[in-house]
Amino acid sequence: MCGTVSKEVFYPQSFFFSFVFLGIYYALLFRQHQH
Repeated sequence: MCGTVSKEVFYPQSFFFSFVFLGIYYALLFRQHQH
């Protein structure tokens, strides 16, 4: 049971971090193109 619980807690967290990483990546790309 502990394994499934940790998975449920870890999955959304990793998805959130990946989303933030993509946001920063695209922001940097946009900045470079603006220059």
